[in-house]
Amino acid sequence: MGYSHYWQWETSLIHTENDRQKFAQWSRDLSSLVIPTPSQTAGATLSRPEFKGFLVCGPNGDGHPILTNDEVALNGDSETGIMGEAFWMSLSHLAQSHFWAWCKTRFHPYDLLVTTALVRFYHYFPAVALWSDGEEAGLDDGAALCRKVFGVGANPLRDLDYQEYVHTIISNWGERVN
Repeated sequence: MGYSHYWQWETSLIHTENDRQKFAQWSRDLSSLVIPTPSQTAGATLSRPEFKGFLVCGPNGDGHPILTNDEVALNGDSETGIMGEAFWMSLSHLAQSHFWAWCKTRFHPYDLLVTTALVRFYHYFPAVALWSDGEEAGLDDGAALCRKVFGVGANPLRDLDYQEYVHTIISNWGERVN
């Protein structure tokens, strides 16, 4: 199954030191959802009951997730086979114009962390264009968890103006590629 989430922006999202600080705060927000296991190779459990005790690992499906001031990279657990593609975003990505990326979670349990990360990222960087193979509902669970944990978390895909914005970004991208 190829269930994925996508993110894209037209112009750099990093313009000031404050933007760098917003990225670092986003990473700290995600860190608050993760409890490292004692072993360096065992990954981390997730602190919310919504995650049902599965492991989140580094981008290759082992070790601990990377949640630093300039990089976020994680995946499910390769040992259990509950992993997909790595979710990865860095400050260097935000500095790029015309950036596009995706994460194929195959709807494995770490999908909830990915959608939470994307909704929270939108909170800090509303110029990001997000979309999902799950369409509008694809970010609902992440938005609900953001509201529960952080007190705010709108699913931007439920906003008609945002949907139009995303469509424009995607259309402009296609014109540039062709």
